[in-house]
Amino acid sequence: MKNLFSLLSAIAAITLYYTPNCPYCHEVMDYLHSIHKTVPMTNLDGNDAGQKELQRIGGEVHVPCLVVDGKAYYGSDDAIGWLSKHQSQLSDE
Repeated sequence: MKNLFSLLSAIAAITLYYTPNCPYCHEVMDYLHSIHKTVPMTNLDGNDAGQKELQRIGGEVHVPCLVVDGKAYYGSDDAIGWLSKHQSQLSDE
């Protein structure tokens, strides 16, 4: 049980904030698909609570935004950059 707890505590808390019609969001989602990984996602389209949450975390409501352990990575380039460096922390599809 101790090893399982150690493994779980090493995995970062990750959420991708997106909107369905955003082409930059699709770049991030396509990248995840290409590496066969998934992350929890929050659709901000019509989601006031999600928008307020992202505003609180990152200081602005802008998608795509990858939030990792409370740090916001805005834009597809920054999000994909983080994801490519930390693939081992991501869940398989």
